Amino acid sequence: MKNPVLDKNTARAIILRCQLLLNSDRYNEKEYIHKVISRLGYIQIDTISVTERSVNHILWSRAGSFSADYINELFKEKKIFEYWSHAAAILPIKDFRYSLIFKKYYSDKYKKFKRENRRLLKSVLNRITAEGPLMSRDFEDKKTGDSGWWNRKPSKEALEFLFFSGDLMVQKRINFQKVYDLTERVLPSDIDVSFPADELYHKHLILSFLYANGIAAKDEMTYLRRYNKNCFDEYFSELLEEKKVTAVSINGIADRTYYILPENLEMNIPGKSEINILSPFDNLIIQRKRLKLLFDFDYQLECYLPHYKRKFGYFSLPVLYKNKFIGRIDLKSDRKNKTLIINKFYPESNMLLSKKALSELSNRLKEYALFTGCEKVTGDL
Repeated sequence: MKNPVLDKNTARAIILRCQLLLNSDRYNEKEYIHKVISRLGYIQIDTISVTERSVNHILWSRAGSFSADYINELFKEKKIFEYWSHAAAILPIKDFRYSLIFKKYYSDKYKKFKRENRRLLKSVLNRITAEGPLMSRDFEDKKTGDSGWWNRKPSKEALEFLFFSGDLMVQKRINFQKVYDLTERVLPSDIDVSFPADELYHKHLILSFLYANGIAAKDEMTYLRRYNKNCFDEYFSELLEEKKVTAVSINGIADRTYYILPENLEMNIPGKSEINILSPFDNLIIQRKRLKLLFDFDYQLECYLPHYKRKFGYFSLPVLYKNKFIGRIDLKSDRKNKTLIINKFYPESNMLLSKKALSELSNRLKEYALFTGCEKVTGDL
């Protein structure tokens, strides 16, 4: 029996709907922010703040302007936690037990560090046990001067080891700096902390990715994740046999099978959408091969490149209109003068943009400027 065949427009619409990027109405209440995090499965944390921190930007693209205080409030209410996804991320607390997979991997990988630094680790844990949540700056030791782990001071190395191995959690952040506390004091009392069996973990990996992303190939579901290939293949086959996952083909993408949750094949896709400016760390953007295949958009964040190799500026953001990427825009927030600067807008080649699209982009930039704390936008489209 042949797989159902989707055209690219339908596939894109399903993906965007699952990613909550087809909302024409935006809901900026705290409950909706929590819903977005739960739906997407993670929100990537990154230090770059040329315009806005990645967490805030990713949420703004789906919820519109919201209070950044909501994030710390959700931490305080123990509805989200910080850990590692494919990168540093905020995750829904309901998925806590799945983080134990990476914690075990990390502990095993760095067991030599644990053995050689047991006194330091015990000292750091004892202080936090006695004094409560602490930041790295609360420890007065200095960098060792040798290479070490990123040449950080020993207590910072200890804090990060204890965080990644699971003894500590991030209670919140203050000015983007982590505040660490004992895991048992951060976790809700009713959370499941049992180590997930292989079947549970791998089925979660598959189903949660499809729930958040709509359509995916196998290699996209395991992107930068800890998993066992044999287990993954075994339980994937089970899900197919149980008809909990359906194979589909997409017109224009040869020799590549995609998968979808059966209910998403019947998804009621709204016809209305608007222009959006996405973070380079957005969940839709982060897998570049997937983005190019499904959206015909070849994107690279060029701030990591030498100046002479950049084509689209230091911090160019993807611009999404309906179900197509129409270009990228190089922006910078001048916070001192409360101005969002358009360095340059780069429409996609051979794409003639309507006055309506440019007008909508101009209005969206004004909304983004206000969200980032700016009062005006300068520069031309």
